[in-house]
Amino acid sequence: MAKEVRTEEGMPLISIIIPVYNTRAYLERCLASVVGQDEPRWEALLIDDGSTDGSGKICEAWVRKDPRFRAFHKENGGLSDARNFGLDRCVGEYIVFVDSDDFLEPDCLSYLYGLIRRDPGCRVSQANFRILRGDRAENNAPEEEDAVFSAHDAAEAVLYHDRVDVAAWGKLYARSVFEGLRFPKGRLYEDTYIFAEVLGRTETYVYGHLPKYNYIKNPDSITTRSFREKNMEYMESVRRMTGILRERYPDLEDGCVRRMNHARLSVLRYMKGCGKQYFPLREQLRREVLAEAGQFVWLARTPRRDRMAVSLLRLGWGPFYFGWDLYTRLRNG
Repeated sequence: MAKEVRTEEGMPLISIIIPVYNTRAYLERCLASVVGQDEPRWEALLIDDGSTDGSGKICEAWVRKDPRFRAFHKENGGLSDARNFGLDRCVGEYIVFVDSDDFLEPDCLSYLYGLIRRDPGCRVSQANFRILRGDRAENNAPEEEDAVFSAHDAAEAVLYHDRVDVAAWGKLYARSVFEGLRFPKGRLYEDTYIFAEVLGRTETYVYGHLPKYNYIKNPDSITTRSFREKNMEYMESVRRMTGILRERYPDLEDGCVRRMNHARLSVLRYMKGCGKQYFPLREQLRREVLAEAGQFVWLARTPRRDRMAVSLLRLGWGPFYFGWDLYTRLRNG
């Protein structure tokens, strides 16, 4: 059992929860970026989720280097289970999640802390992030200004993919946000699944435009492989999120329709080359998108990518997948 860690000033200000599962190639860089923070009042919980590649030994080595690290080893239960394990054991006033193949800029924690203190009603702050695809890096939302969103406006922004992002990482949460709230075990897209509830626990949401979190786009990620039935969990998570937001904010109905159809389009992209057994499901999703297209395609805040996808989908599967492949190649360089 790992012992409790205190900083020189007492209890740590920020608890960093890092699930670890077979990320040996990236883990050293991740943990070095934590040690390199200019905000020293942290503890880092390393949740070794049944790694078989030696990642657990790396965790123990960092505990010996810096007592602010706490290492735990458990049977594999998935990302949500590991995060929940950390939530049950952390002691900081604030919480940050870091994926063990990603890394932080040296001032990430201090930047997030400065953001959350801008407004007394804020319980969640978000920094912009950098997406790394091989040797190519891009900011998620380039050249944007900082913003203090009301909970309503943050909900509207997430429905249109406007700066506010559902990912658990890259944010600072007041501890109270997760009182009685946990990630759904065994589910993909777990961040989306609980995001409406997260927004319901803050009066304001502060966004900082500077990229302080580095997200590694891994082509072997479980969410970027070819279609499997579990990919349908994305639609289930978005349906849950939009259902809560629709009930909370009836005026955001069009945005909820847009976000739900974006989820359908996202699942359809995975279904390129899927087995014949999925053809009826694929056709059903196509009909659903086209049936609701008139409600969201021409909204001013609907991204142009969605409009183009719907237009190509009307022409058939060939144009739709050709357009998606072209978009992907241009995006990835």
